[in-house]
Amino acid sequence: GGGAPKNNAPVRFLALLSKASSKQFLSPKASFTLAEVLTTLGIIGIVAAMTLPALIQKYQKQETSARLKKFYTTMNQAIMMSEIDNGDMRYWDFDTTGYSVDGQKDHARVSELCENFFNRYLKKYLKYYSYEKGLNTSDENGATVFTTNRIIFYDGTIAYLNAGSCYDLLFDTNGDRKPNQNGRDRFTLYLCPYGQKNKLNPNEKVTTAASPGGNDRNGAYNLCKKSAYYCARLLQIDNWEFKSDYPWW
Repeated sequence: GGGAPKNNAPVRFLALLSKASSKQFLSPKASFTLAEVLTTLGIIGIVAAMTLPALIQKYQKQETSARLKKFYTTMNQAIMMSEIDNGDMRYWDFDTTGYSVDGQKDHARVSELCENFFNRYLKKYLKYYSYEKGLNTSDENGATVFTTNRIIFYDGTIAYLNAGSCYDLLFDTNGDRKPNQNGRDRFTLYLCPYGQKNKLNPNEKVTTAASPGGNDRNGAYNLCKKSAYYCARLLQIDNWEFKSDYPWW
């Protein structure tokens, strides 16, 4: 009929879709106007626009959580297997002296240390796609750019290996894809022969960074809010799951 569409147009349209047979759907009695169709589709679009971002973020959190759990378990198992051949990890060669005589970080030396450590203690016990050695390169302005040694796994995740005070593992849950941001898709774990007091479990081989007071959830949560570097500890306490109060950086 003519005139403005009635307010119950969306209800009529959805009812017709669910209840009418094909014959009834095409009958004049069950017909609906173009305005009613457009109104209904507009409502559906608005609802989708409101809910889709939340659904995407929920999926991202679930995927990130699953990959973190897998990496943490994989690394702990690899180190335990390595200990059978190489002895207790506490007595491994954690040579992290990657500094030149002037006190500046020697990236070439760091890259060499990481490669030696990987080849000796990890390579045989990990299933991975490739290992890339860190290199010194120059950007378009002639400045030196250092790329960190990295382990690329078959699922596309990447672990960047760096020799600092211990051997750090910056785990990227989605590889080279963005956002490449700490606390969202990048999380810091480390291998260390000492620092037992900072471990949640004295028997764990790979642990997460924490300052004093960060071994309970409240402390870890406060640290994570201040710096995304500590967010892996909060996730570890929460069994690598993103709780509703997680600071989604």
